[in-house]
Amino acid sequence: MALTATDELPHRPPDPVPEHWQENYFLMGWDDRQQAGFYLHLERFAARG
Repeated sequence: MALTATDELPHRPPDPVPEHWQENYFLMGWDDRQQAGFYLHLERFAARG
């Protein structure tokens, strides 16, 4: 799977939005010198406004 320019922004949810529709965002980073990293996971629930 390859990321495209359309993956850089939130996707348009289906219409009507199902109650449990969600979109996930992940950001991960690693610093070899410091042997430190992070992992960030966000969820967007369009039906909740």
